[in-house]
Amino acid sequence: MSRQNLDVCPNVRPVVLPLAAALLLALTACGGGGGSDDSADDSLSSETATHYAADSTLVASDTTVAVETAVVTAEAVTATQAGGSAASTGRSSAQAAGQGEGQASAQAVASVPVACPGGGSATLTITGGTALSVLNGQFDAGEMYAITFDQCAAASGAAQVNGAMTLTVQSAGSGSLVAAVTATALQVGLPRGSLSYSGAASWSASRSDNGGGVTVANSTLAADQLSVTTAYAARSSQFALTAVDVQRSATWSGELLQSSSMSGSWTLSASGVNGNFSATVATQRNCSFDAEGNPTGGGWSLDLPTARLTMSVAGGSATLQLDSGKDGSIDRSWTATLPELEAAAG
Repeated sequence: MSRQNLDVCPNVRPVVLPLAAALLLALTACGGGGGSDDSADDSLSSETATHYAADSTLVASDTTVAVETAVVTAEAVTATQAGGSAASTGRSSAQAAGQGEGQASAQAVASVPVACPGGGSATLTITGGTALSVLNGQFDAGEMYAITFDQCAAASGAAQVNGAMTLTVQSAGSGSLVAAVTATALQVGLPRGSLSYSGAASWSASRSDNGGGVTVANSTLAADQLSVTTAYAARSSQFALTAVDVQRSATWSGELLQSSSMSGSWTLSASGVNGNFSATVATQRNCSFDAEGNPTGGGWSLDLPTARLTMSVAGGSATLQLDSGKDGSIDRSWTATLPELEAAAG
């Protein structure tokens, strides 16, 4: 399926869902007077609809991978800092600050450089917590972590992370974490390309040890809005993810992602190579992905302004169905190979 055949203009419809002001400006329909208003969603070519489906599903799943990867990398940086010489240098002042009250000073760990386990570096500041908890190499309730990543990887072969994030620990226990995470142009390298995101999200996760260094993390990601930019195959597109409510299960070997599955709902609004559009998406059943983030099974429904598009993945292909007018009648159905679907994203 050739990207040169994309029919993104002039028949691109205007977005009708509310977005941040900047993205609204970016999503103005291209073309001259008498622009289309999505009243003829049945005129969508199968190729364009496949692009819409790829963006609406794979960009969202890649964003969840990026958020979890950033948290995993932050944990690796925290553990490395605690065991390194930087921690030893700061230990006496942190302990002195805690004498008598058991509280670390606000700058117990301040702008400490850390060499990341898989290469690159990070700068770490920890506030809150106690004099000893900020140096124990793990997240504890009441602590806030401000981290700037520079080509930082949690392990050899793991995804590189660049940019800034803050993580405020709300609760933490044996294998569990609830945190508020805010990112600023946080870029994560993924097999499909790089993805950067900005915005605030709520993150909760619990982990179980399957032995042999393999863990399963069950997590929930919730966010009012995340701004996302993808750079896939030398092209760049911008997205807004809103009303995000996703449950995810990921299998990790050390800090390397092996596979994942997800369910939930979100709205994606796009401005990029595949045209300007908005879709409210819900999984119809648990959706599974391989280590590279490519779908291996599952079902999704996409509500466009005046049409509904469904997609199911099984047996190495994606089956898509278009219901123009949302009247419950399927007007067209077709299949796309998974390589075609994956190449269409971003």
